[in-house]
Amino acid sequence: MNDDKNTGDKGRLYSFESFGLLAGGLAHDYNNMLTAMLGNIELILCDNIPESTRETATDIKATMLKAATLVKRMLSYASGAEPQNERIDFNLLVRDIVRIMKRSIPENVVVNIEQSQKIPVVFADTTMFWQVMMNLVINACDALESKPGLLKIAVRSLSLSSADIALYKGDSLEPGDYVEISVSDTGCGISEETREHIFEPLFTTKRKGNGLGLPSIMSVLEIYKGGLKAESEIGKGTTFRIVVPALHNADGSLVYPEGVAVAPSLATLASPPRCIWNPPANGDSVDAAAGAKSVSSSAAQSSAAVTEKKTILVVDDDPSIVKLLKIILEKSNRYDVITALNGNQGLEVYRANSSVIDLCLIDASMGAGMNGLDLCAAIRRESANLPLILMSAYRAKEMSARMAVSGVTTFLAKPFRGADVIELCAKYVG
Repeated sequence: MNDDKNTGDKGRLYSFESFGLLAGGLAHDYNNMLTAMLGNIELILCDNIPESTRETATDIKATMLKAATLVKRMLSYASGAEPQNERIDFNLLVRDIVRIMKRSIPENVVVNIEQSQKIPVVFADTTMFWQVMMNLVINACDALESKPGLLKIAVRSLSLSSADIALYKGDSLEPGDYVEISVSDTGCGISEETREHIFEPLFTTKRKGNGLGLPSIMSVLEIYKGGLKAESEIGKGTTFRIVVPALHNADGSLVYPEGVAVAPSLATLASPPRCIWNPPANGDSVDAAAGAKSVSSSAAQSSAAVTEKKTILVVDDDPSIVKLLKIILEKSNRYDVITALNGNQGLEVYRANSSVIDLCLIDASMGAGMNGLDLCAAIRRESANLPLILMSAYRAKEMSARMAVSGVTTFLAKPFRGADVIELCAKYVG
């Protein structure tokens, strides 16, 4: 009996560890792809483009930033890390979700948002509640079955009594102050018999559903001592109401967004676009169509600018990232860039140009041959003071010990924004 139990425990442990390795590997690959996509979207946003195109590109960038956060959570989950809680303004959260999802919401659906002016903040993981809301919005759209209908999202604050709590699903609910988000549709409705099973894992009435949406919502709400209530009538629609405890100050008063640091909205993160190179100096002009710079400065100024440029070695086995970094750095008008596509080639290029290289940007994982940490160690043996920036889609925590041994100067997490690269390089070489 004990042997069987131990065997089962070991099997579950092995499965969890295997999933962790799989999640880590997938996150690494996704982060590499997001790095290239996010960087190129930023380049587009820094051009003179039509406003409609800018809006579309801004939405793409915002979605990529959210995808990057999801991948970060995947890595955290794989390593057993705790949720990253912060103060959330649910009014902002709802507006951002509707804005980002507007192109995914079918044309037959009319969206109505109702928000109270003064809503307390909650203290929770923003990404988890993004997933909660996206699941509810998708379910509401599916319930309309391609027929014209209304999707209404409402945010309000309320106090729940012991009697109120009995109406919600959630084992950790206690009487007190809450923030409620309700998602309603005018769709087909859910029968009483079906409502008894909707929170069961793998139960679904959808032809392509997986039955994990509502159970995953409940798992998030349980973490934050929240609850969920489903109200429905056949032929008239459904309303899901989620409640999450409001945040209080030490004196028991509610915390409101005004005057406090709250989780930034995606609109704030994505717009206005932050250009990743310097604007033209006086007397310069930009050809928007070609993206080329016509310099009318004197030859002496031109010569001085070239003299001041630093040289950066970029080493990465992903050609799209190498190309992107070269564009970002050279468009800043501060740097010249030389490149290599693997560790062994990187060391050869470094040795051939060591007298002019001022900084190295080196990817940590580069497949066969010398990896980034080994390359950093080899360069450090030949140069004690050269700044070495290690790039990786993995977290720094997993590599901190080896980075110290390899002489790494600092760490740049993927995916990064162009502005992050410029600022980090400027910190070490100007």
